[in-house]
Amino acid sequence: MKTEIHCETLILGGSAFACGMASRNPENCLILERGILLIPEFASALHPIRVAGPRTQTGKQILRELERRGIVRGEKIHPPPLSDYFVHWMHQKKCRLLLNSELINLERSDTDVCAEIFCIDGLNLIRAERIIDTTAEGWRNRGRMFIRGKALCAAVCGTISRLPAEGELRCASFSTGILPGEHLLRVDVPADATWHEARLRLHDIFRRLQQHNPRLSLGGEATCMVYEYEDGGPIRRTTEDGILWIPSAQYQDPVTAFEEGLQWRSA
Repeated sequence: MKTEIHCETLILGGSAFACGMASRNPENCLILERGILLIPEFASALHPIRVAGPRTQTGKQILRELERRGIVRGEKIHPPPLSDYFVHWMHQKKCRLLLNSELINLERSDTDVCAEIFCIDGLNLIRAERIIDTTAEGWRNRGRMFIRGKALCAAVCGTISRLPAEGELRCASFSTGILPGEHLLRVDVPADATWHEARLRLHDIFRRLQQHNPRLSLGGEATCMVYEYEDGGPIRRTTEDGILWIPSAQYQDPVTAFEEGLQWRSA
């Protein structure tokens, strides 16, 4: 038998924007995340992130806590622990989360939306007044047309003594990480590149690097893409399904994305 859950706002994606939105109104919001980690667009992407100055008291409080815990140092962030910190934050705020859950179908009535979801105990129903989608590409890739590029990143450990000749790496770049001896490798790929194609490109670049630096190793691969969107201001689009799409990945860092969600008036 299906369980029926009720909420005012169903939020797709456990993103930084979603966390901000839900923490403002925890009783009436429910976050549905397909994975098992929060804010994957930052924590799981492993791309170099620099924190802009928070504008709200809550944002400043979060940044101080991230600095105290060693997740932020200066302007740099060590991405993976961000997920653990925000789980702790959301638990303190008594926010409602469903992880490892997927939206599979929608039915609209005059008064609400019935969302059929698949989660660890099978099929269930959520009735909500509205749905806000904060995922990078939108439900069923409805926002793909607004993506102008992607990148896949990895943490590279060891000493880089020599880089390949100019142009050989093609669309790859390095930056230093927050950990000693850590470098973040970013490989840009076309907007229509699949996950498989992006990983092949990443490993091709890394093999070329290893030829010049035999002791270099992959410290960890990203499990989420980096997304670049078309210019033209913040993306807030209503899709053909009647879902409001606001991708959290469009913001430059997790604190900014969180503050944008916190100030979203419809939450």
